[in-house]
Amino acid sequence: TNVVRVRRSSDNTEQDFTATEITDGTLATFCSGTDGFVAIWYDQSGSNRDATQQSATIQSKLVLNGVINSQNGKPAINFNDDRYDFSTINTINDLSSIFAVVENNGDSDCKVIVADQTTSGDMQLRLTNTDLYSIRTNQAIITSMTAPVGVTNLITSLSDISSVDLKVNGITQTGTTPPASNNGINQIGYAVAGCYFIGNMQEIIIYTSDQTANQTGIETNINTEYTIY
Repeated sequence: TNVVRVRRSSDNTEQDFTATEITDGTLATFCSGTDGFVAIWYDQSGSNRDATQQSATIQSKLVLNGVINSQNGKPAINFNDDRYDFSTINTINDLSSIFAVVENNGDSDCKVIVADQTTSGDMQLRLTNTDLYSIRTNQAIITSMTAPVGVTNLITSLSDISSVDLKVNGITQTGTTPPASNNGINQIGYAVAGCYFIGNMQEIIIYTSDQTANQTGIETNINTEYTIY
């Protein structure tokens, strides 16, 4: 199964790659000493919500001078004011479970992991310096907690009409009650001007359901793969 489509900087040729082809040298050979930018980050759920960006100036790097970008020994997409759109995942009564493997590099910009661009500011999950925020309804901050700097973090956000529960690397904080709203999620890495992600992303999993019962198992599987904590 293809996981990314990469555009090489030498001639703008694009090609799809599987996870194996990213690590076995196939992608590096394709880029041949140049940079490789992600044009499509393919949805693996079967829902066809591929994250796409056709504008070359805001595509994230996966290959730098022919070398695969990595974090903790695993391939990582490097964001720097880049963004990817996908068809909206509707979260009725804010019901969603999000699991994200991202780097907190301590940059001061409000590093948006995912957001709703249908109505600006309605839903955001973002890092700002050392803090992780879950935001609802026109920038009203619901809850926040500390996220370690300079390392990969496993971010978990469990949200519904009554609360937002955040976890960073297995540590939990429960948020306050948000206003009732039906938000969507349709963008990675960007919310509004000045609110974008800088650093590495490796995986984002989004459910439109409460995954509290499966949370430990999902987090264990992710941590086993990426060796985060």
